[in-house]
Amino acid sequence: MGRKILVGLAVVLGFLIGSFSSVQAFTTADLEGTWYVHKLTSGDAPAWIGWAYATWVVDSKGNYTKTSYFDSDESDFEKGQTGTLNITSNGIVTISGQGRYHGAMNFEKNMIVLTSDNTEGSYHFEVLVKGGGTFTTNDLEGTWYMHGLVSGDASQWTGWYYATMNIDSSGNFTTTSYLNSSGETTGVGSGTINITSDGIVTISDQLSSHGIMNLEKNMIALTMDDGGGGYDLAVGLKGGGTFTTNNLEGTWYMHGLVSGDASQWTGWYYATMNIDSSGNFTTTSYLNSSGETTGVGSGTINITSDGIVTISDQLSSHGIMNLGKDMIVLTMDDGGGGYDLIVGVKNEESMSITVIENTTTSVTVSDGSGVIITTNVGTGDNDVSVTLSYANPYDFTGMAGERGLNRALKITAPLGEGDFFATVKLYYTDDELADLGIVKSTFRLYRWDKTKEKWVLAGITDCGDSSPTDQLNDYGIDTEGRFIWANVDSFSIFGGGGPGAGITTTTGGGGGGGGCFIATAVYGTPMAEEVKTLSKFRDEVLMKTTAGRDFVELYYKTSPPIADFIRNKPTLKAMVRIGLKPLVWFSRLVK
Repeated sequence: MGRKILVGLAVVLGFLIGSFSSVQAFTTADLEGTWYVHKLTSGDAPAWIGWAYATWVVDSKGNYTKTSYFDSDESDFEKGQTGTLNITSNGIVTISGQGRYHGAMNFEKNMIVLTSDNTEGSYHFEVLVKGGGTFTTNDLEGTWYMHGLVSGDASQWTGWYYATMNIDSSGNFTTTSYLNSSGETTGVGSGTINITSDGIVTISDQLSSHGIMNLEKNMIALTMDDGGGGYDLAVGLKGGGTFTTNNLEGTWYMHGLVSGDASQWTGWYYATMNIDSSGNFTTTSYLNSSGETTGVGSGTINITSDGIVTISDQLSSHGIMNLGKDMIVLTMDDGGGGYDLIVGVKNEESMSITVIENTTTSVTVSDGSGVIITTNVGTGDNDVSVTLSYANPYDFTGMAGERGLNRALKITAPLGEGDFFATVKLYYTDDELADLGIVKSTFRLYRWDKTKEKWVLAGITDCGDSSPTDQLNDYGIDTEGRFIWANVDSFSIFGGGGPGAGITTTTGGGGGGGGCFIATAVYGTPMAEEVKTLSKFRDEVLMKTTAGRDFVELYYKTSPPIADFIRNKPTLKAMVRIGLKPLVWFSRLVK
């Protein structure tokens, strides 16, 4: 037991004094830069229908200016327009004063998809790609999966298409497969794609074509006139990599545009979908341009090893996942008779490392959140995966704490209890806690209990009568480094919440802290009815007022050393229990 404690403390110490990182949550600073925008508009006459491309220059506060604009009518009327983009901590994008704008930024923070409309009946779908980098025709080389939507009016062909294209290092392409919503299997053919040094893409024999390549050089968004008289927006993703249904797991923000004729429903929609590791999805929110809030529902998404995506009960559906595994582009027939182009983004990143048995290894994502794990002898080598999502799949309300972070940290490994010792940490920002109204002293790391389907405190220290040598500082908050942590012996999804129930903790300076508070120490467990009563009084009465919150803050600073002193003194604990009886009685009376 002593060796385990020493190893554990060494792991914790190494974890806590490591370099501090800033949280990767989305901020307006992520909007700063030059963005290349490609837009497709659907609708029905007399509403305007067509394509447009523009350049937006955005500052660190989200203020933008459209420095260039050109549309399918050869108009530049939006050039010079200004506005303000807003972004939430989990990447949802809106425009000030324009309530019908809604979008999402991808985790790599170089692409935004937006839907909107106007009072004239036009429905807009915009793909924004952040500029930068240097490009050559070598960047075009590879196999590309193109998905496109064509909008138009009665005399023009409207529908979807998808194609596979092989492009060589000179930009010459050959279409190896093609299908559109009319069932035609011949289209696109061959030709030459050009790219400038700043990533602008055109097609040699398509004078109206204009597109942009992303910084990772694995995505192209392009608009042009369609051969059938309509207007075309295509999104191409470079193929490669290996995919499984595990890559689908997470919270996805889907935005779609529907094109069609007068007899067909046209418009936009967006939805939030939770997808599990088997591809089963549930829609948690939905809105379309007609104001309907019920749609999509649930079902199953399939993915092949090369990234082709389909929906089980949508025979026309066909899509592709990007190499970063945080974006899906998909086309299909719409239930209202129209034709859909959908772009979905997942705001998360993953890191997987093979951990060698009987070693200590760090597995972290870019913001520093992750796990330090020490495996025992005989466990073998195991893959440990850490995924940070900016959409927490489980609600904190009414569960562990009153509020919780948008972010969640998922850790998976084929290891059982007793096979390892680990410390998990999750970063936060002061602004996040201020927005949530959480007192730092009450902010804790929680673990999602799949069996009970609720949040439980991570790393609870045993506050019974066991020997002090069996105690570890099992949880804490580092207010200087801005992270919460806990020692764990099982993996799950971890989140940050507060003011929390049961045990909470505080620290000073850059170190971690832990231990038991007075009531928990004297009653032996945070599950004691008296502790629950006092915790409820704290949450429902004290935390509602400034004076009460100040008292709670003071209590959390002074209580741990007192609790440590009385924990193993039965006579003193009995006396304190007697002294607490009036407070427990009073707490039960107050509603």
